[in-house]
Amino acid sequence: MLDWGAMTNSSGVQFSESDLESLIQLQALTSRIVKNSLRLSAGPQSGNYREKALAYKRLKGQLDAVQSEIDALKADQRQVEDELGRFNNELEKSKKMLSNSSQKEYRFNPKLQLQISELDSKVTEYTEAEIAIIDKLEVLEGRSASLDVEVKSAYREAAKAKGELDKLKAEVELTNADLETELHSLRSSLSPVVVATLKRVPAEIIDKVSLIVEGSCGGCRLRFSSSLAEKIRRSPDSPNFCEECGRIVVLG
Repeated sequence: MLDWGAMTNSSGVQFSESDLESLIQLQALTSRIVKNSLRLSAGPQSGNYREKALAYKRLKGQLDAVQSEIDALKADQRQVEDELGRFNNELEKSKKMLSNSSQKEYRFNPKLQLQISELDSKVTEYTEAEIAIIDKLEVLEGRSASLDVEVKSAYREAAKAKGELDKLKAEVELTNADLETELHSLRSSLSPVVVATLKRVPAEIIDKVSLIVEGSCGGCRLRFSSSLAEKIRRSPDSPNFCEECGRIVVLG
């Protein structure tokens, strides 16, 4: 909590009627700027864009993951095809050796018999492995195609939401530019008393003036202490500051 006792020690300074009107105008303008800016950060367009962008990012991540699986399987498929080709070539060579040998030679050549049997098993094994990979690729490529449609649709929706947000941003910036022009004009006409009082508000507070709403600060919503409420009642024309946030508080 701020040392409001020190802040409100105004040494008998009082606002004129014109000063109070200027403070109320200042509050109105800064409040409109803040509310207008909130349309951008807290409005439905911003929320809609975040939702659509996240949906696109999620689907794109799923598509990338599936594509990575496809790439890995295709690499495995190439390796299996290479091995299958090698075993097929060796099997063909062994079969040629067999065809060039007499039945008697083959019968009593266990090494050749074993070689052909092993190669035949390898060809069968790698053929089955290739078929399994092809089956998996078919499923994954189907999933990839489906996700690709969803990703493109999500991208279009996100782009549309971004366009709506950009349109709102342009509107907000244009409105704020006009309000800032009014605010600059008002500030240039403030009395030295008002300027000095505004400097006593914490620098981080943008809307330095707040209306009193049912015994509370309209800026931070804190209810005033009984002593501050009494001071405001007795001296509404004196500089009074919120005990919590430090805004200048005035009667609307």
